[in-house]
Amino acid sequence: MRLHYELGPSGAHRWMNCPGSVAAERDAPKPVTGNAYTREGTAAHEVLAKAFSVGRVSHSPGDTVLVWDGDDYCTVEVTQEMVDGAGLFLRALGPQRPGEIRFVERTLDLSIMRPPVPMGGTPDLVVVRGSRISIWDYKFGRGVRVRPENNPQLMYYALLAWSLILRRRVPARRIRGPVELVIVQPRLPDPVRRAYVSISELRAFRAALFRAARAALRPGAPRVAGEWCRWCRAQDSCPAFRERVSVVAAEEFSVEGLDPAGVARTLGMAEAIRSWLAGVERAAREMALRGVAIPGYKLVLGRKHRRWRDPAAAEAACRARGLHPVQYLSLRTPAQVEAQWLAQGLPVEELAQHWEHPIGDPVLVPEDHPGAEYRGVVSEFGLTAPPSSSE
Repeated sequence: MRLHYELGPSGAHRWMNCPGSVAAERDAPKPVTGNAYTREGTAAHEVLAKAFSVGRVSHSPGDTVLVWDGDDYCTVEVTQEMVDGAGLFLRALGPQRPGEIRFVERTLDLSIMRPPVPMGGTPDLVVVRGSRISIWDYKFGRGVRVRPENNPQLMYYALLAWSLILRRRVPARRIRGPVELVIVQPRLPDPVRRAYVSISELRAFRAALFRAARAALRPGAPRVAGEWCRWCRAQDSCPAFRERVSVVAAEEFSVEGLDPAGVARTLGMAEAIRSWLAGVERAAREMALRGVAIPGYKLVLGRKHRRWRDPAAAEAACRARGLHPVQYLSLRTPAQVEAQWLAQGLPVEELAQHWEHPIGDPVLVPEDHPGAEYRGVVSEFGLTAPPSSSE
């Protein structure tokens, strides 16, 4: 696990704008487990880290990696997108040049710059070429396009890289600008985006960062609502956020007659409100997992898409019926192959014995949902094991 700093880079955009969020998050309940998106992103980073260590992408789709999931480790299956994303990163980075030093997922701190509290973080990659610095950050998500320009997380990483020079961890004795900031987000159309920041801009950011840190440490630090609320764990109970949502709803409840300024105000909070609703759903699910009854709702076991239990046996079954799946079985789902069998008038029950329905995580649904109620709860050992499926 990476060392966690309360005033770290990943939350800088939030706590620099809302100093009260630091204390609020400290008191907010921690999630029981991670979620599919965080597990996927962590797994993608593991694939990339291994590629860094051996100089090429060594994972294949279907491999598994071990990732931390809130309070325990779990395995995540490697996907083709993870493999392709790591390959894209390596190609964008290029081969290591003579004299170039690379720091991969190295935890660094700002102590040499005398911050008001311990501050540090773990950049994905810092590249030092002489007195030039490049910061590389890997974003596997597709939902939010991350810009490198004026990005507090990347600027914070740049300060951490600067500390390497100040500490004499590299041959260079001074930093020369501009510092390169690179975002690699492989699931978007423009996957590699660059920006540059001057040394004077970096110094100004350092001053602003330390001012924000001191503000966050003050008792009763104010909460300020904005689009950064979507990343805050205290959002569900935040009075500033609730007030901001109420104002937006009261002023812009009707879409008729909205002026451009009203549209901008509403859109500025749209993602935060969606995030808040998702947070309410997560909180309700976690309460139910702890055994708290949610009126009108119940837990049921989710279902994942069908998958092949034994692809070789499924291929043999197809061949026995005159179908030749060599070119497509590994690329087609059971549902797609089932459709071909139905079109040929073949008995699908023969094929069905070669697929399975993996059991998913518990999900919260209305109580009139036809699924059987899931009775497992969270104990001191984590989620109770779901009952075995007869399918």
